[in-house]
Amino acid sequence: MNRIKYANMDPMLYAESMKKAGNQDFKNGNYSLAIRKYDEAICVSFQLCQMGLCSRREMATLLCSKSTAFCCLGKWQDAYHLAQESLSWDPSFIKAYYRAGFSKFKLSAPDYAVGLFIQGLIRLRGSQDQSQKVDFIVGIFMCINGEKVSIHKFSSIFKNLLQEELDKSTWQLVIEELARKRMWQSFLLLVCEKDRLPRNLRVTQLSLKDLFEKYVLFGQYDRIDRLPQLVEWLISIGANIGSVGAYPLHAIVKLCIKAKGSDLFRWLLDQKPDLKGSINQQDCDGCTVLHVVASHSNGYSMKRQTDDVQMLLNYGVDPTIADRLSRCAVDMLKKNKNFKAVDIINSHIARHPAFSAESPGQSESKTSSDKTDFLQVAFEQFLKFCSPENQEQHKNLLQEKAVQNFLKKLSTVKEIPEDMVCDIYHACATSFIKLLLEKQMWHEVLLLLTGKASGKMSPGGGLIKNCDLSDINTGSIIKQLDRADERRVHLIRCLIERGASPEGPGTIQEKPLTMCLKNADFELAYLLLSSGADSRSVSIKEGDTPLHAAVSICLDKR
Repeated sequence: MNRIKYANMDPMLYAESMKKAGNQDFKNGNYSLAIRKYDEAICVSFQLCQMGLCSRREMATLLCSKSTAFCCLGKWQDAYHLAQESLSWDPSFIKAYYRAGFSKFKLSAPDYAVGLFIQGLIRLRGSQDQSQKVDFIVGIFMCINGEKVSIHKFSSIFKNLLQEELDKSTWQLVIEELARKRMWQSFLLLVCEKDRLPRNLRVTQLSLKDLFEKYVLFGQYDRIDRLPQLVEWLISIGANIGSVGAYPLHAIVKLCIKAKGSDLFRWLLDQKPDLKGSINQQDCDGCTVLHVVASHSNGYSMKRQTDDVQMLLNYGVDPTIADRLSRCAVDMLKKNKNFKAVDIINSHIARHPAFSAESPGQSESKTSSDKTDFLQVAFEQFLKFCSPENQEQHKNLLQEKAVQNFLKKLSTVKEIPEDMVCDIYHACATSFIKLLLEKQMWHEVLLLLTGKASGKMSPGGGLIKNCDLSDINTGSIIKQLDRADERRVHLIRCLIERGASPEGPGTIQEKPLTMCLKNADFELAYLLLSSGADSRSVSIKEGDTPLHAAVSICLDKR
């Protein structure tokens, strides 16, 4: 039928119409149909080229489009040959180098693929097309992302990259993309060459959650001794330690134990002293970082364990806090027969009367009244510091001793007494909550806004009532929350009740509601909708209606 149409049409118009029809089929996901349309366009354009009526670039473009369609069908051999044919028509057609390289990678020929990616990158010299440069560099890293790639091999490849004199912003985009694709093996290679990268790199859109889940919290990794250097570098260039999860210091301690060195923990608390305020934070089992250290035994020498106990005591950890099973750190150390560490804790308690007089060897938790008393004292000091008279000192709130001490005590309680009243002025309260949100201190934020760490509003309401969170980006907060964290709905509700928009700021690329639906977090999605989020903006792919999105999610979950 198309041949009949062709007979009655101008060949150039027919080729153009087939190309447009193929592009539309491709956008709609009809790749086989798109390939047939591209075939028609290629056939006619080839004849036109022989007559000098069609450019070689046009032929290269059509062949590359067909190659891309074959890629989407997983037919890598066909995709590779078409990409190479595209380059034979026009060796300067950059996209074909990427398509050929990607196809070769999928055909288990990573070394050959690297060569094609490098060729494409060389062709981009002098170009302002940063996006394509990033694609090629990430493609190169994709080919060397296996655990068996040697440092020597990577160094020779990295030399080729350095010859391209890539600027700081390009490397920042590369690092963000490597993290988004979870290519941590590439990072472990890149960190070895970090001194040769541009100075003052800043990469804020980088989450450490997957790295820790894969290699520290749930997985095993033979070369885990290399991870602390990587984590330190990523944090130093802008990665948020809070992105690790709900209990970042616990995760860092676990990494240090596995990697057999605590330099990362010391470096972190020295670089970010505000984290000392969370030193006594308890995880879902009621454990502090001291419990984590005290409970380990396999592959963890007593000398290192003793040194780490001393280190944590020096940073202000409370050894008398008990977990949910009413076990103090001393109980665990005795079970592991580390009596030297037990003596160190006993001596520490004797030198610090503020700690409970109760013997740490007894399996009794510190009473709630003791915690409340300590919190009350710290709270009064906090209130005094936050008075309007000290307004000039409020620029670095989290670095102030009175604030850090209050947060330290706050991290040990689950509920704030109703008789505690906070009357700090509006601007200070708002600034304080925003800083805690920035540090992902959800436990403390919920206590202050609701009176309970669970997020369920206490009868007397929260400690801080007069704050304005209208400029908080709910989408950014949702991205940082763990879907398994039951507190997330209460936290977002608190933010919305204090002015945060359920839609997020006007400039946001992806609406909070769309994020929730993509992650199948329907509980949070319901909260956003009931709070005024616009369902008309929901889409999973470009051009989708909310109905498309709902059907897509439903089919995907099945």
